[in-house]
Order: sequence, then structure tokens, then C-alpha cells
Amino acid sequence: MITKSKMVFFNIAYMEKYQGHWDVDVPVNGGAFIKLNGWGGEAFNFQPYEGMMYGYVEPGLIQKSGRQRNINISRLTGPGEVKPEPYISGILIIWVARPPKKDESVMVGWYENAILYRKCQQLLEDKQRILPNRSYDYFASAKESDCHLIPARERTLTIPRGAGAFGRSNIWYADSTLGEEIKEKVIDFIKKWKLSRTISATFGEGDSMPTYSKSDIQRMVDQAVGESRHKVNLAAKQILVNTGLEGRQHLQEQYQRRRITEIEIQRGLTTLLHAAMEIAKNKKREEIDESDIIEAMRSKCPIKPWC
Repeated sequence: MITKSKMVFFNIAYMEKYQGHWDVDVPVNGGAFIKLNGWGGEAFNFQPYEGMMYGYVEPGLIQKSGRQRNINISRLTGPGEVKPEPYISGILIIWVARPPKKDESVMVGWYENAILYRKCQQLLEDKQRILPNRSYDYFASAKESDCHLIPARERTLTIPRGAGAFGRSNIWYADSTLGEEIKEKVIDFIKKWKLSRTISATFGEGDSMPTYSKSDIQRMVDQAVGESRHKVNLAAKQILVNTGLEGRQHLQEQYQRRRITEIEIQRGLTTLLHAAMEIAKNKKREEIDESDIIEAMRSKCPIKPWC
């Protein structure tokens, strides 16, 4: 389950695939080390090994000793939870990078249900994951199925820098007011991205529902009114149209999840209008008004965008 409570952001160099081959997939905007050497530990962050992914972020160096810093995983524990050692599990890691010739950083991928280590770990077995003159180090691991790299053209969610956001550190715990807002956006992005992937896998890339316009919803409402054969005043019709407009996103999600069709929407609206007519008759009226529609939505609404 995706939650905000154990989410952390890691800033890394920008690459397209993060599967090595840095001579072709050149890492950019990754700091002084990458600029000097042309590679960094994050180069393999989305290179699977035996069903797992292993991710690296540079937490920085301690100035006096020159030793690598640890990651403060205790900041990801909830109230009353025991401070973890040497790792914490169930973490949502958001990988962030700044594309070439861009001023803003974007979300490039994420690990769900990840294990995050306080200290750097070494992966010795994978002979396909070789860095110049050193072993492969990592701070995070997760199942391959829980790791998602966003294609370059879909990396549209910007992650801010500055006050309340990323500073000089490559690690942001997002525990500021701004951080909470960004976490909400990240969760929303992930949910929509997963939904689009499910639809693409099930029905094909081009098989999605066009966005409903106001005229589309007006047409559906008029058609349902005609099919119900009830008198509906203008204010009641307007409520149906306005509620439909507000629920457009939900309508499209329902379509994508179970292939709801416009015919089903018409049937739902017609059922709603019949319920409203019963309410109107109980009030000894022959015309449906806005109060009848609202009461029917609350009690017997068969289709969510109109509830």
C-alpha cells in the first residue's frame, strides 16, 4: 500500500535507463564526482538482479573525516515505533533527477516496499554490475516488481528545490508543509500512472476513453431525461450536468477499470431520474426539480459521478 508516512526522496544523476552503459546513457547533473569520472553508483538503479533492484544515492561525506555519511532512517519511523537498526522496511523511495538543459528536477522512478539501509551495503555477486575500481554499493533494495522507472517522455512531475524542499543534500524527508503537498502529488501521480499501465496492458495503448466535455455530459443528461419520459425542470438538469462535470475524472477511471460504456452511464442516469420521479410523486408533483435530484443522489444513486 502506498502511503505518505514512509516516503523519502533521493536526488541522483539523470539517465534514461539506469542500467549501466554510461558511455551511451550518459549521466548528467549528478555532481562533481560524476562530472569528473563520467559515472556514478546510481547508474545501475534499475538494473535487476535475480528478481531484485538495488539502488544507490550519495548521502555525502563528513567533512572532518571524509567518511561517507549514513542515512538517518530513524526519521522515517512513526510515533512510538522502535528506532530501526540497521535497516527499515516498507519504504517508498522516490528517485529524483534534473534533466539536461532543465532548471527543474523531476521524478524519474520509485521503489515500493523497499528496504532502506542506514549504512552502505555491498553487492558482490552480480558480474553485470561493475563499477570502475570499486565494488557496487547500495543503500536500498526492493523486488523488481515493486520498482518502476518512468519513461523519459512521461517524467512530468516536478520536485521543488529551495526553502522547505531539496537543499544541498541528496536526501529529502519531505516533512515540511511543502513536503506534505508534494507527497500528495506523488501518490496521485503513481496511482494514475499505474492505472494507465493496467489499461495499456489489458486493452492496448490507444484504447482509452476521450475526456468528456460539457457538451458530452449535456448530451448524456438530455438523452437520459428523454428515455425516462419524466418532466425535469431546467435547474434539475443543470445539477446533473454540473455534477457530471465534477466527476469526469471518476467516470474515466471507472471506464478504464471495468470498461464502463456510455450506455451504462445512460442506464444509470435513467435509473436516477426514475428514483427522483418517485420522490416527486410522494410530494404530489409531476415534475422533477433540483431537490428531488439531490435526494435521489443521496439515497439511490446508481452511478458515482452523479452521487
